[in-house]
Order: sequence, then structure tokens, then C-alpha cells
Amino acid sequence: MQKDTQPDNSKGSFSKVIAILRDSVLLTGSVLYVTGYIVWSIQAYKNNLGLLPLIDSQYFVAGFLPVVTFMLLIALLWGVWTTKKLVQNHLDRSATGWKRFIRLALFAFAIFGIFGAITSILVKDLLSDLHYVIIGFINICLLLVGLIFLPPIYLPDNLLEKFFPYGSSQKSHKFLRAITIQGWNALREFLEGYSVYITFLFVLLSVGLALFGIRYFINDIHPNVYQEFGGSKPRCAQLDISADKLSENIRQALFENPIDYSAGVIQTKKLLVFYAGNDFLLVKPRNPATKDVYEIRKDIIHSILWCND
Repeated sequence: MQKDTQPDNSKGSFSKVIAILRDSVLLTGSVLYVTGYIVWSIQAYKNNLGLLPLIDSQYFVAGFLPVVTFMLLIALLWGVWTTKKLVQNHLDRSATGWKRFIRLALFAFAIFGIFGAITSILVKDLLSDLHYVIIGFINICLLLVGLIFLPPIYLPDNLLEKFFPYGSSQKSHKFLRAITIQGWNALREFLEGYSVYITFLFVLLSVGLALFGIRYFINDIHPNVYQEFGGSKPRCAQLDISADKLSENIRQALFENPIDYSAGVIQTKKLLVFYAGNDFLLVKPRNPATKDVYEIRKDIIHSILWCND
């Protein structure tokens, strides 16, 4: 009798799926953590916070958006490669129905990219720098999509007749074809030898936009996100501290004058908490003129009053 190996096979397949999921979770978590630590390290450098601890759970949240940006970039490049092969195999001159519609849509993308780029340059003064970069990138992408994917276009005479049924001479039809179709095909034939360079340019623009997005996240988004959500926006707090554990210079910086040394525990003035670790807080007086950051150990903090302003 032959042994029934189906349960063993299903068990082995299930084990492989679990192993793949485990490896994926470990890899994704590691990438998130390292990326978040890099983001926080940049914020520490900008705000004079010094070396941050290597272990902290908030690094996972801080690394989420940059990692998602790179994953979308990889998906975009993979989509470009796959779509290019699909277009070359299925959207030739004999395409009909929805395939011809896609050919015309690609042609429209390229036209919109050209005129959109010209329009964005003309109205540059009315746009912010971020909007100008985003709109310009979209226009360039539309143009590159047409140059990369679009096969040569051919429009028969009877189709042109449908667009100009009245008052149109044959010369106008020929002129339209020469400008919009034959000119486009000539450009396509000229660029056929440079398709690799055009694709490379598209990749460079995609990488550049991803780097710009990460830079914008680090400089403008992350510093304005509350720390409860993985950001680095400073929180306002007043600390009840054992004053005898601090030097005189730090007392003068953190406490309101005059200082009552008879009280063992003294409340600080309102401070900005830039980082809250497991063992210490990194604080700075709210006076914008100072760049000094003070590390307060939690073992000398008796209580914390978190203020709203």
C-alpha cells in the first residue's frame, strides 16, 4: 500500500508560508527600526541633542513613511518595466478596441505633459516651491510615459474625415497628419535608439522625487508631528526636581529666580522636552536664544506637569 503523503505536503507548505511571513516581518521591522533611528539621529543633530539611545520603540513609527516611500518607488519601477514589455507585445499598429484607446491615451499623456510643463513655467510665481516641484514632476512623467511606452501612431484618412466633415480640404487633412502624426512618429523613430536613456532618466526622476519626499518629511513633517505619534515635536512640561542633585548653573537655567533652596523639590519653569527616553529627558528652556540642551535623569524627577502651550 502507498502512503498518503498529502497531509505531510500540506504541513510542509504551511511551514514554508509561516517561515516566509516570519522572515518578512523581521526584515520589515529591521528596516523600519534602522530608518527611524536615522531620522531621529538627524533631528538630534539639528537640535543639539547628542547621541540618542540605540533601543527605543518610537523608531518603528518614525521610519514608517520613508520606508513606504521607497517601497512605492520600487513598485513604480517594477510597474514601468512590466508595462513597457506589455505595451511592446500588445499595442502595435493593428491594435483595436480598448487597445487603440490606450494608445490614444498614451499620446494624450505626452501632449498634456508638454503643455503642462509649459503652463507650470508660465505660472511659476503663483505656485509654492513644493507645488511647483510636484506639478513639474507629474508633467515630466506624463511626457516620459508617452516617450517610453507609446508605439508609432497611424491614423487613417477616413478617421480624419470624421473629425472634419464640413469645410475641410484635403490639404488641411494632410497638414494635420504631418504635424500631429508624422511629426510624432519621426520623433519616436529618432528616440528609439535612446529609449534606454529615457528610461534611465525616468528612474532618476523617480529616485529624486523619493529623496525630495524623504527630505521634506525629515525637515518639515517629522518635526511637527507629536511625539506620541512618532514625531519629534517638542512638548511643554514643568518638572518637579530634587534641586540638590543639580549644579548651580543648571539651577539658574531651569528654575525661576529667586530659587527657594529650603524646599527639597523645586518645580522648573516651562521647558521644551525634545526627547523622552527610558532613563532621562532631554529638555531645553523655552528661551529661543539658547541652544543648550539639558539631560535630566528620571531618578531625580518626582513628577511632571505636561502643559498645553
